[in-house]
Amino acid sequence: MGKDDKSSLDKTDKIKKLMSEKRALEKQLKEQKDRFNTFISHLAYGYVALNKDGIITYANRKCAQLVGYRSTRALIGRHFNDFLDKKEWERGFRNLARAVTESNSGPHRY
Repeated sequence: MGKDDKSSLDKTDKIKKLMSEKRALEKQLKEQKDRFNTFISHLAYGYVALNKDGIITYANRKCAQLVGYRSTRALIGRHFNDFLDKKEWERGFRNLARAVTESNSGPHRY
């Protein structure tokens, strides 16, 4: 076996190892995501995630119940102000603006 053949095998082995590590990391990530989703979906209080425009991208069952829906699908894709009393709009938009502009994009209370 020549030097080029050995070098080619070494590269193939490295690629196989990297692919195996990638699959293991993807599996671990999926398991963690599933655990997180299970936790969030069964919270005793409402949880909603918004994009920077205020559109609901995720809501748990309790959140749907709080605004009078049986299914979370009715909330996804709608603007959060659809569920606020008109008197609450100003506070809602102020809090959204704060959440979008702050460097820490973690959870915020309404």
